[in-house]
Amino acid sequence: MLYLSGLSQRDLWSSHEARAAQDAQCVLETGRPVIPHLFDGRIELQKPPFFYWSVAVIAWLRSGRVEAVDVRLPSAAAAVATVLCVTFVGWRWQGPVLGLAAGAMLATMLHFLWLGRVGRIDMPLTFGCAVGLLGYWYAWQSGSNLAAAACYLGLALGMLLKGPVALVLCIAAISVHLVVESIARAVGRCWMDAPRGRFPLISLLWGLVPMSVAVLGYFWWVDAQSDGQFGQVFFWYHNLARGLGEAEELEHHPWWFYLVRIAFDLFPWCVLVPLAFTAEGRKVWSEDALSRFGLAWFVGMTAFLSCMSFKRADYLLPAYPGAALVLGNVAIRVLTATQGGHKKIALIVGGGTLAVAVSWLVFAHRFLPAVEPQRELRTFAAAVRQAVPSPEPVLLFRIEGHQLVYHLGRPVERIIEWENLDIWMAGKERRFVIMTPQEVAVWQDHLEAARLVRVCDNALPDGHSHEQPYVLMTNQAGSLDFSR
Repeated sequence: MLYLSGLSQRDLWSSHEARAAQDAQCVLETGRPVIPHLFDGRIELQKPPFFYWSVAVIAWLRSGRVEAVDVRLPSAAAAVATVLCVTFVGWRWQGPVLGLAAGAMLATMLHFLWLGRVGRIDMPLTFGCAVGLLGYWYAWQSGSNLAAAACYLGLALGMLLKGPVALVLCIAAISVHLVVESIARAVGRCWMDAPRGRFPLISLLWGLVPMSVAVLGYFWWVDAQSDGQFGQVFFWYHNLARGLGEAEELEHHPWWFYLVRIAFDLFPWCVLVPLAFTAEGRKVWSEDALSRFGLAWFVGMTAFLSCMSFKRADYLLPAYPGAALVLGNVAIRVLTATQGGHKKIALIVGGGTLAVAVSWLVFAHRFLPAVEPQRELRTFAAAVRQAVPSPEPVLLFRIEGHQLVYHLGRPVERIIEWENLDIWMAGKERRFVIMTPQEVAVWQDHLEAARLVRVCDNALPDGHSHEQPYVLMTNQAGSLDFSR
């Protein structure tokens, strides 16, 4: 109910969703899936195409036309699968109470819940990292080859979705875990439960070799299909340049950015963080291997991302399953040690989960539909296409507008300079251009030969402005037939 209901009730609001919709639709229409394209002809090089393929497959199975639900379903399914993985491991390790508590906490963390209903790569990436790390931990504890295979598959999925950052995040978590366990043994106190047959670390590393070779071969193939542009744009700019702060146009944040975000993103379970620093909470770390691993998971990823110059709240999402494991275990152990502990667990965990679930369903099914008219662009795009029927191109002036572009459909062209717009609109042929109200207010100061006339805009019927106001302009006055 939290993740799968009402995915189609709102339009493609974000740029990421609209880009994914364009890329997937181009895959369906062209039949050339290797390098997806946007509707304006630009090839998609920001991310590997695996996520766009998944959206295209879902749309192909449903109707052949990419809709909002197709873009969001991979994230929703990945969120549900991640919660089930955390629940399963917690249940197998300490019983149903921990499994259900950790799963419920993760499912109702505010930012995790929201991104599970948004068509972005971050949630499928989180699922891949969770499978990889839980597989590693289970193999490390039990020596299971099946768990090791799950580790490799999870890491491979993460790399196919977002490149080497998935492997780096998991290595950061594993490194912190190994350091903590090594220190525990060095001081002469075995903090952890005795492993039931530890998986040799060298075996785990050997398994990473064929997985890395296969993924790198995939990246080489995509790079070859794009004439070398994929490696330059994706690996250099979107991984190294952005992470090291060499992309000047991106906003940089201080190292403590994620520490502040935690209080909001983990809500309402952030209120349980103080329990982890009590005497009983510290005892949990020293006695329970899974809690310590969850803490290393969360700390390792958070520390690595904090070292990067470019930060975004969504990037911390793969660390939340680790936080759910440690918070769930600490809460249960601390509350159980007090009088009436089981009732307190039921009240806090069960009551908190129910409160968040009810609040979220009201928010998703009442509040979001109420603000939909201020954010949807389907209606304005339909009005534009009545005036500019396909296959006539729609011109956008200084507008990125991926949501608008998706609903307009191909062909779409962009112009940035006033001189080019003046040439385009000065001819005798009737032409149209979409502009922002700010550009409409000053066009007379920049155009010499062309004269523009307002056709329509996307202002709301009640007189309120749209969150992304646009105006359709033409170069010839006269009535237009909008009855088609």
